[in-house]
Amino acid sequence: MNINEIRLKNLAKWANEEDSHAAFCKKAKIRPAYLSQLLNGHRNIGEKTARSIELETRKRKGSMDIPSEMPINHNGINSQVLKKAIQLVDLVIQSRGFTVGDDEKANIIAIIYEEMI
Repeated sequence: MNINEIRLKNLAKWANEEDSHAAFCKKAKIRPAYLSQLLNGHRNIGEKTARSIELETRKRKGSMDIPSEMPINHNGINSQVLKKAIQLVDLVIQSRGFTVGDDEKANIIAIIYEEMI
């Protein structure tokens, strides 16, 4: 699945979660005709549009680019990405022989996680 398909699937899901497409448009601050063009594939959902819709609908930045099949918990954390970030940090610490405290490790994991999503 490419980025356009992922964004389209997420947009359709988000729009359908509202009472109506008109309600979603009001929340997302887009025109209904534009939403229709996006949903019908007449226009691609570009980077600027994706981030704007996320911002206006109070979704996490970059969430439109994450396949909806990926598990995200109630805190907006993608458990699969977090697991990979932890594994990566553990690998680097272990292979380099670094000594880091728990707080420092948690901060590094948070930074890596943010870069991965």
